[in-house]
Amino acid sequence: MNLVWSVEALHRKMFVESKTSERILSVRKRAERVLSLLPEDDDDRKWLSSRLAYAHEPSLEARILECFRTLPFAFGRSELEKFAKACADRRNDISHTGGPRENQEYGSFHDEISRLAETLDYLFHALLLHQIGVESKVLFEVMTNSLVSERIKTALANIGLYIRPVAQPPGPIPSNVPEH
Repeated sequence: MNLVWSVEALHRKMFVESKTSERILSVRKRAERVLSLLPEDDDDRKWLSSRLAYAHEPSLEARILECFRTLPFAFGRSELEKFAKACADRRNDISHTGGPRENQEYGSFHDEISRLAETLDYLFHALLLHQIGVESKVLFEVMTNSLVSERIKTALANIGLYIRPVAQPPGPIPSNVPEH
């Protein structure tokens, strides 16, 4: 939970958007059009207005994805998207239901949370180091070819993430990286 909140908070600082940006104004105009269909004193209008007040905010999944896309390395096709969705879904499960959904046993839920948290820990630290100016090639080397890289690569692989250079050279994919 704390790691997801940290990514969310960092996103709010990294990607500040003007309240008068074209995107936000467009979302607000759309909400106003919908609200205008209901009478001024209607209880549903008041309820819907409070629900739409933050409709312009990116989803938690989008925030996680946008933050980690700034890292100086890439992942396989749709790997990062699946990871961001899983992180957002599990955070929502904990926040809104206090644990796993009805169709998931607690043991497997706990195992998934542990794997996600370990990976989030490595990626969040990489993100912070990148934000404070650690060189991209140094960060890539630490993540892929250092004393701690085996633990990092194992943690990432356990949830389906495989680090690649941003501009992968033509040729075969390294043997430790599955093709997607």
